[in-house]
Amino acid sequence: MIKNPASEPQIDATTAFIKICKMKDRVKIIQGSMGAGKTYSILMRWILKALKSKEKQDCLIVSGTVPQLKAGAVRDFQSICQNMGTPVQMLKNPYRCKINLWNFEFKSVKNELDVVGGRRDRLFMNEAIRIGWKTARQLLGRTHGEVLMDFNASSKFWAHEKYKDIGRGEFLKLTFKDNEYLPETEKEAILVHAPDGKLPDKNFWEVYGLGNIGIVEGKILNHQIYKDLPEAEYQEAIGVDFGSTDPMAVVKVYVNHNQKKLYWRELFYASKVRINEVAEAIKESPCYKEDDLICDHAPMLIRDLREFGFSAFKANKKGGLKSDIMFLKQYSIYIHESSKNLIKEADHWKYQNKTIGGEDILVEYPDQGCADHLLDAARYATKYACL
Repeated sequence: MIKNPASEPQIDATTAFIKICKMKDRVKIIQGSMGAGKTYSILMRWILKALKSKEKQDCLIVSGTVPQLKAGAVRDFQSICQNMGTPVQMLKNPYRCKINLWNFEFKSVKNELDVVGGRRDRLFMNEAIRIGWKTARQLLGRTHGEVLMDFNASSKFWAHEKYKDIGRGEFLKLTFKDNEYLPETEKEAILVHAPDGKLPDKNFWEVYGLGNIGIVEGKILNHQIYKDLPEAEYQEAIGVDFGSTDPMAVVKVYVNHNQKKLYWRELFYASKVRINEVAEAIKESPCYKEDDLICDHAPMLIRDLREFGFSAFKANKKGGLKSDIMFLKQYSIYIHESSKNLIKEADHWKYQNKTIGGEDILVEYPDQGCADHLLDAARYATKYACL
């Protein structure tokens, strides 16, 4: 155990470290580029607090895998202590140590069952994008005090959807320029992929150079957001994807044939609902204009919708999903800004990734782990309105 040192430890404070220290909210969300020093700065801040603290604190540092944990947070933690002149004795299985009155435990988490039961004062989710929401929710619910999370935003995930985008927590974005001690070789490895570099890579540069949110690799459909429907002539229809345990999804579709543009708007999205609730939601929507309802293949539910006064028809599924995707790619797609669930599905809908001969290969068929209930509804109505 390390006790209070006789002299104040010497540190090399980067801009990243100073910015993190200025954060005030209990939940701190730190997104950044490669080489920004996010993990190092977070751990150094905790170590400094531990050395000065007169209160006992239980701290948990989690990551998605053991190799990631060992190569990242554990190694950085030991390096910081060594550089401060306060080397730490790290126990294993799990990795743990004590500094003054603070207990530090390092753990890899695969799912929510790995984290049920334990409670702590402080939590740091390292590379939080590799930790699923159900697992994160259990960790967050069992933490009394400060929560920090860091990540490279290769795509949007729960830290954006459950926190940043709805005003929860404090958000900070860092780049490699906030780390004055980044070696030149590492800086060059980032800059080579800049737009004017020798190996330009737009998505790599956005995520690992600028610290922005990247594009999902293998993303199927690109889309833009719209607020007001432009004045034009449209073919209109409503798509319905039935669900019982899966969500019931309803989307209004506007097709501009002349400009090859599709406008989609989410009307309903909920699980474990009755068909009368869906019918009421459609009729109450200002978008409803006695449109035809193009539905998933469920004869009894289609009959029920007809009894509520709708013109409901079975969707045309001839040609299959792959053919429908190729058809949709002929159009520019716009999604209404209020359609949060539809936007999320479109953002995360990607092709399957399979390992063949030791290499990751994208297969031209959607990943079955991606939610696509609203996308199916949009697809049914679009195909109907276009043909």
